[in-house]
Amino acid sequence: MRRGAHRKIPARPGAPRAASGEDLHPSPGHDAAGCEIGGHMGKSLFIAEKPMVARAFADVFRDNIKSFDGYQEGEHIVVTWCVGHLVTMSYPEVYDEKYKKWRLDTL
Repeated sequence: MRRGAHRKIPARPGAPRAASGEDLHPSPGHDAAGCEIGGHMGKSLFIAEKPMVARAFADVFRDNIKSFDGYQEGEHIVVTWCVGHLVTMSYPEVYDEKYKKWRLDTL
């Protein structure tokens, strides 16, 4: 299967399931979308907004994760994090100058 292609992975017996019945954990060596991790391109890098989210990512992959200063690494993945927001909203006037001042007729 080529990288980036998605396929459904059959659930493992006893695997945690979402309310929809979907398997919550990917098969070992595959990401959450079911794509092979690593392969000829090396490890997959996941960047989270903060350390707590990075730990949650690492827990899902169950890839024999070891913690280091500023990142966690497994056989197939590296999870790191930033501190603070990665994305922020723009001010209303960026979209249109008429939104700079709040008025009922522009809502």
